[in-house]
Amino acid sequence: MLTAARILELSEARARELGERLVVFWVSVAAGSRSMLAREIQSLRGERWIVPLVPQRVPLFLDPNVVFTDLVRLFEEEEKQFENLPGDGAGKTLIILVLSRSEVELPRAPSPIPLPPWFPVHPGQEVLLYIEDLIRDARIGAINTEEMLLEDIAVELFELERVLLPRFEEACVERKSSAASIWSKLGLKQPVGDHLSEWRAALSEVSAPQSYRLTVGREPHSFLAALASLTARSSPDELTSLGQSLDDSLELKLPAGGVGSMVPLMYRSTSVKGMPGVGVTLMVTVFVIYNLMNAAAHAAAYPLFPVQLLGSLSRELLGTLSRLVQSVAER
Repeated sequence: MLTAARILELSEARARELGERLVVFWVSVAAGSRSMLAREIQSLRGERWIVPLVPQRVPLFLDPNVVFTDLVRLFEEEEKQFENLPGDGAGKTLIILVLSRSEVELPRAPSPIPLPPWFPVHPGQEVLLYIEDLIRDARIGAINTEEMLLEDIAVELFELERVLLPRFEEACVERKSSAASIWSKLGLKQPVGDHLSEWRAALSEVSAPQSYRLTVGREPHSFLAALASLTARSSPDELTSLGQSLDDSLELKLPAGGVGSMVPLMYRSTSVKGMPGVGVTLMVTVFVIYNLMNAAAHAAAYPLFPVQLLGSLSRELLGTLSRLVQSVAER
């Protein structure tokens, strides 16, 4: 659940983008006390006109067809919450946060609503109003936002690198033919032994796994970086074959419960039925994370996205990495 401080930060950022005098955001609070959250928001808002409302006295927002009617009823029920707002309000945007226990199907289009005569902005007037779900729909999250869990992903990526390299080194000794097949596809110029020594030394020097990133370039700086480069120049059909070769060479087995990631599923070959294997999942997931981290380093160059989408994607990638580490570590 988002903290009061984070909700304030996100709502204010989105309100600036909208540029309206009155904005209403829906905030789903699945767990915890909504009343306590509202009090925390009030204590942190300072001079800002941000009013949290908790619909609980009468049944409201049960029918998506009367959402705006229920909103006006909520204003009237909670009139006291609009009293004693700081300052005279000149030039201020009034941000209303509807703290609901559940999500609701909000209207896609704005609707005219009559504001009460005592309302702090546009009193007694009819205004065209739009309600936006702050977490699910509002495009307010940069690719490097805290909900992306980039440091956690970096730590797990480093752990995957740490357990995968010895497996490949072992394959180069015990399964030379299958390991040589993988190595030939990587297209590296130096002998395998030289790269393995360099990659091993580079991993031993990592002191901050939370900042770990893949460096590809002309000569990849790690085994995962080399796999990311190979993935970038491979088609889905080629990845199916490469993934199987990786499974065979490193003797990768599905962990209990499988890997089950959506990410490789969306880059699956049309000739494949069911979920991709460990090798394909590993290659596609690492490639996606490589691109994501590069984009996060230049977040201002990319559009904003809904916070819920970013959080769901990051947890999916993090969970997939964790299951991949388990698969590689198991013998």
